[in-house]
Amino acid sequence: MTVLSKLNIKPIQISETQLNSQPMGRTTSKALLLSILFLSTVSAAKDIVLLAGGFGSCPWASDPSEMRMWKPLKKAIVGSDQEYSLDTQRSSLVIRACYSMSNLAVSYDVLKHTREVRYLENDSLEIVSEFTKMHNDIASTKELAEQIGFYLAIENKENSVTLIGQSLGGDLVLDLADLLAKRYSATPELTRPFVNLVTIDPISKKHCPPHLFIKGLVSPTKGCLEFPRKKAQTLEIVQNFANHWLHFYQIEFGFLHSGPAPLADRNFLMDYSNHSTMNPFGAHGLTERDPEIWKLINELL
Repeated sequence: MTVLSKLNIKPIQISETQLNSQPMGRTTSKALLLSILFLSTVSAAKDIVLLAGGFGSCPWASDPSEMRMWKPLKKAIVGSDQEYSLDTQRSSLVIRACYSMSNLAVSYDVLKHTREVRYLENDSLEIVSEFTKMHNDIASTKELAEQIGFYLAIENKENSVTLIGQSLGGDLVLDLADLLAKRYSATPELTRPFVNLVTIDPISKKHCPPHLFIKGLVSPTKGCLEFPRKKAQTLEIVQNFANHWLHFYQIEFGFLHSGPAPLADRNFLMDYSNHSTMNPFGAHGLTERDPEIWKLINELL
């Protein structure tokens, strides 16, 4: 029995002409096409929220449901007191992406959240696709961008996209924003989404992979103590694409921290001087579920 039949989801039919009209064309992989079919079944969704955690953010069997950051995001989405006065029904597509402790493979899954205005107790989170493991950072980032872009192209409405990333996940959402921006630049006929970008103490996958962080415990590694290095043009593309870009960082954990984001709308230097923690990543780890950070994220959602 396939995942589609288990979930009682009927895939839409995508013709050869429709497939070739998309930027991916005939190069679409079988796995990606299956993911596209999943996304195509949720055409009632109004928003996309992507949550990307850092190294070890999905510790158990690389399952995104185990993400530590999932609890505050779920509360922000399902438990929000936000009024939905304009719609009789509001839905969100939620993508959870995380890194395991064993390597830099990205795992992600897709959820659909539906809220009925009259019956708030009927909030539900439905699994649209089971989690998928990807073993190449570059490929995974591009695939996630293509999934989001393909779904938005099907809807072609002014939806909202919120990209939230902490640590290595912060670097991932910066790359996603860049890829999505270039997609819309190449296809101006598509309706541009309203984009929220949230980077939380982002760390570069290229300049601070786990082995360099461990090495830095003896001799500090520059790449682990700065905002991810990006080309100036890339940051300008991200800035122009994001309607709101909130950036949070700390400098108290001397072995691992980010820095200010040059073109973010708001930079927040977090203060953890009065906090004690058993987190092995110190103040960097505290940024995952900081109530002050999530209060501002909740306002975006």
